[in-house]
Amino acid sequence: MRVARRIYDLCVNRHKIDPHNLIFDMLTFTVGSGDVEYRDAAIQTLEAIRQLHAEFPEVGSTLGLSNISFGLAAHARIYLNSVFLHHCIEAGMTSVIINVKHIIPLTKMSEKDRAICEELLFHPDDHSLFKFIEHFSNKTIDNSQNDEAFEALSDEEKIAKLLLDGDKERMIPLVERVRHTINPDTIVNEILIDAMKVVGELFGSGKMQLPFVLQSAETMKTTVDYLNPYLSKQEKETDTTLVIGTVKGDVHDVGKNLVDIILSNNGFKVINIGIKTELEEYLEVMNSKSIHAIGMSGLLVKSTQVMKENLEIMAAKGIEIPVLLGGAALTRSFVDDFCRPIYKGPIFYCRDAFDGVIAMSRIEKYNADPSTELDTRLGGDMVEKAPKEVYDIVIPPYHELKMPSREIKIPTPPFWGRRVLRGDQIDFDIVCEWINKRTLFKMHWGYKRAGMAVDEYKNQELLIFDEARGWNIDANASSQPLDTIIGNAQHVLSFPRQRKAPHRALSDFFTHTRDDVLPLTCVSVGDKFSAYEKELYESNQYLEYNMVHGFGVELAEALAEMIHKQIRLDLNIASEDEGYTLRDVRMNRYQGARYSFGYPACPDLEQSRIIFDLLRPEEFGITLSETFQIYPEQSTTALIVHHKEATYYSV
Repeated sequence: MRVARRIYDLCVNRHKIDPHNLIFDMLTFTVGSGDVEYRDAAIQTLEAIRQLHAEFPEVGSTLGLSNISFGLAAHARIYLNSVFLHHCIEAGMTSVIINVKHIIPLTKMSEKDRAICEELLFHPDDHSLFKFIEHFSNKTIDNSQNDEAFEALSDEEKIAKLLLDGDKERMIPLVERVRHTINPDTIVNEILIDAMKVVGELFGSGKMQLPFVLQSAETMKTTVDYLNPYLSKQEKETDTTLVIGTVKGDVHDVGKNLVDIILSNNGFKVINIGIKTELEEYLEVMNSKSIHAIGMSGLLVKSTQVMKENLEIMAAKGIEIPVLLGGAALTRSFVDDFCRPIYKGPIFYCRDAFDGVIAMSRIEKYNADPSTELDTRLGGDMVEKAPKEVYDIVIPPYHELKMPSREIKIPTPPFWGRRVLRGDQIDFDIVCEWINKRTLFKMHWGYKRAGMAVDEYKNQELLIFDEARGWNIDANASSQPLDTIIGNAQHVLSFPRQRKAPHRALSDFFTHTRDDVLPLTCVSVGDKFSAYEKELYESNQYLEYNMVHGFGVELAEALAEMIHKQIRLDLNIASEDEGYTLRDVRMNRYQGARYSFGYPACPDLEQSRIIFDLLRPEEFGITLSETFQIYPEQSTTALIVHHKEATYYSV
């Protein structure tokens, strides 16, 4: 905690970093070594997590979870990791580094499994480690059909357990037998729905991770489809229905589809109208069908602005239907300050799919009895908002700023202009080597001038000239005064300047006294991934769908990394430390940096249009939406800065 206080003071009090942007790695040692010194490692780590969040409630925390079980047998580590993760989350930890294959839901453990894990973690003595090793020496996750405990359950309990386990193979034979004694409507509307609610509770409490939730949803969908011929065909007028889509200009559909999956498997009807959804499409469905709520989803900041504009138009039309808002960039402050004041109808701020379940449940109850109040407060609304301190930020005049070194040699590229690499020209094995496995496993399984004067902002521009100005040897590079050629620029890229020292802008990394070189890239895995994802989604293979999407996104990122490496080789700035071939995969060991619009150093997505104008990727089916997001989603653009001092930062 002494170290944490020093870091907090340095970041927050001295450098004015928002504490919400801090994540502390809590660290832990293994309890599996037998070393008495580390016997209480789990206890110390949990206490550190509690103390950190008690003293600094705004910050985040993380942990390399599997360190707790280092040295133990692989199959035993899964149990210990999972129990420790549960307690860390209860203590307040906000994120974790773990391969999801190395954890299981607590619901798949026996009470004895958990008790032995907790003894080793929290009440160890000289015999605890040996007891743990002996207990788990031949232990496996038992999904056997001859499981005595399973066979002892009632038919209703068996159905619920198989749903929790995500075991659709065993579920279908079971419901085929049971449907003759239990009404199929009861199986679906009571047993399965109640079990899915338990799944939601387990997910919300951190006892079940997303891949297992998707397995349960797959099992639910498969079971309902199997029982469909035997269900009552009478439609109920009271079926609570949500129309959901990703808002105009937004090409991301995974989050919205997860909401569809979870809500559908909790007994609600969902009309999913896809991506890049115009407001008129929502309203057309609302006017033609019995709709009880509208769901607007979006990933980026631009999408939240579209949500606000949609609500303004709906308010002007006198529409007051409940609205569910969700997406990665959406915040409680934005909903409270910009959305709720302009729309008279109820607005639910949904941080995840299970918030959507709660919202739709309340809407259903309200529709059944309008005399009751419709409570729109969800988990995100209950978190107390810390008052923000307002600082006067003064950016020094441009001539007073410390610029990156101008002594750096500017490289001469082997060609000027546009170069196209097609799939048959790229070694797919090399691309796969560039995939960031850690991100793939862990993560997937607008900025304006703000009142700056024009003259001040002008120093943050990068002028793009025609490729004909390129040079074959450095001596031929033009050093014409900027004032004499500024009108010949084809495009101008504008960059915001940091509000804190060193007050950096991306344009600072390029020389102002002569021509420089700016590589631009656009990579895509193509639209086949999106088509395949759609097939998986429509065939109810939800877990596979989520994994394929994550792989596609990371494959595009790997392509971008590989092309960046090729550019360094072409510019002759690759170092011995990173190697001199594409097969030398060395992340973050290179000169320069790769920046994409929409990220912290250059957040203005609209300038992606300039990259598209120069590279013309539309010829290959890669397009920009109205809000400047790239389609197919598994694509990315970037500008490459070759300067040795180029680093990543936030404005």
